[in-house]
Amino acid sequence: LDSDHQSRVSIWNHCLLKVAQAEKNREKTIDYARRLYIEPYYEEGDFYAILKKNVPKEQWEAFVRKLADDVLKSHTPERYAKICSSEGWHQELMDFVRKQFRIGLLQEYEKQLLPYYCNEIIECYVHYIYRLMEYSRGRDTYREICNYLRRISNYGAKNLATETATDLRTKYRRCRALVDELDHISFDS
Repeated sequence: LDSDHQSRVSIWNHCLLKVAQAEKNREKTIDYARRLYIEPYYEEGDFYAILKKNVPKEQWEAFVRKLADDVLKSHTPERYAKICSSEGWHQELMDFVRKQFRIGLLQEYEKQLLPYYCNEIIECYVHYIYRLMEYSRGRDTYREICNYLRRISNYGAKNLATETATDLRTKYRRCRALVDELDHISFDS
């Protein structure tokens, strides 16, 4: 669908949701809120809260599992992470964050996941550091890498942070700006 058509569908579904809510039609409210949650476009709203309020408690677990599966197949799979977070599905959330390999997603859910998956989070940062070096160069990138190394160290993996910094110095010894930035970091905090 083109964006204009998607916009019209979204606006229409939003209008239908408002009508269903005004008529206190639970079934249609669930249907339209679900559609808007899976494929949002312009319309904003807490469709997840609407769903949680309207789906009977005894049906919620099966409903939200199906919703999560459908969201993964949609154009907005990051909403899957929100469902996992809201439902306390830590393992599913960690698996999704690891698979997506996006640092912003990791940082968004890091505090929630840290008590359960500290080593996996550290591992994600190390992989991301090396990925950054493959695709991006420049002092800003090197500073970002140093921040991630500090974070790794602060999470109790000082040795790994030091080893990674040493490996980067060796592999990229010709990147003077990288070596310079690495020389300025300390893992003693």
